[in-house]
Amino acid sequence: MKARTRTLFFFQLFFMTALTLFPQDAEPSVSSTIAAQPQAFFNQRTLLAVNNPDYPVSPGDVYTLAYNREQGIVTQILIVEPNMTVDLSIFSVVQAESLTFVEFKRTVEERVRTAYPKSLPRVTMRATGVFEVFMKGEVNKTGYKLAWGLSRLSEIIEDNLTPYSSIRNVQVRSSDGMTKYYDLFRAFRFGERSQDPFVRPRDTIGVSKYDREIRVTGEVRRPGTYQILRGEQLKELINNYCDGFTVTADGSRIELYRYNPERKSEEIEYLDLTDGFEEEVVLSNGDSIFVPSNRELLPIIYFEGAIILDGADPQERFANYRKKHTIRDGETLYTALRSVELSAQADLSACYIRRKKEKIFIDLGDYLYNYDPSKDIVLQPLDCIIIPYIR
Repeated sequence: MKARTRTLFFFQLFFMTALTLFPQDAEPSVSSTIAAQPQAFFNQRTLLAVNNPDYPVSPGDVYTLAYNREQGIVTQILIVEPNMTVDLSIFSVVQAESLTFVEFKRTVEERVRTAYPKSLPRVTMRATGVFEVFMKGEVNKTGYKLAWGLSRLSEIIEDNLTPYSSIRNVQVRSSDGMTKYYDLFRAFRFGERSQDPFVRPRDTIGVSKYDREIRVTGEVRRPGTYQILRGEQLKELINNYCDGFTVTADGSRIELYRYNPERKSEEIEYLDLTDGFEEEVVLSNGDSIFVPSNRELLPIIYFEGAIILDGADPQERFANYRKKHTIRDGETLYTALRSVELSAQADLSACYIRRKKEKIFIDLGDYLYNYDPSKDIVLQPLDCIIIPYIR
């Protein structure tokens, strides 16, 4: 009879726990999402929560309280209610709002230890709860999103942003009416965790449209598309967002592309920043900036004929390919040849350099395999090395 009573008691306890975790009046989307998660997923969440000292007590969390009494070990299931209270039975109720699990564990164990000295109380986590937050504004779909204790703001909004959503001033309104703004760019770029907080139950997240978005390409350390704040212009964009110019940047001919809605055309403006950002350049939404390389001003030569290019069809015979090569002052033919791959059908004995109105014939086979530095040829700008095919 006692065994039957004990079995019935544990069945009722399990049923009540299941009702608390998965209430019957919950939204269908939430309950279906929970049911779709494998058990290993919840076990992983529990392990993460236990090993994270910052894990906040959340609605639906299930803990186990165990302590020693004269009749043996007493075990009690603790469930965090939606109002963030936890009923400890004979040890009264604990308000767990704003407590981490570590703080909650310490509070409960101290309360039991005060009532029953030497009872060795211990609180362990059995499962983590889930809750909803509301998202609105410049998002793909306004509505509720499922979260848990370690869900950060960026995880909640990342899959629901539109091409015009701003990540610079995301609004979070908590259940007590307090509103805060977060800059997720600073969280991603500089690792400022305070700008990517944990979401809490009944939070309302508001996403607005960005003010200006500027694209930067070319010779900067961090090219990309950036949402800049009010008051920030070209100087802040290059120095703070793009981490400055590269060593090969040509600051004398920076290109600023801007759309003119009146003419319905894109206009280009050339900027000279060799003396720094002495004159402020006001940026508009949709502007595009290109920073050229000073390597583009270096002299070039050409290879033409029986060479192999990346992406070319290897089965195509006798294709007259052409490749550009940048040379340095005093560079010779021997070092320039390292930049090309010769075709197996190349006629090395019939090669020549076309230089303005003259031709300099050279046997590349003898030149390469019996190399004599004293007979090397210094290249000049716009030289064209012709490598014919064997006919």
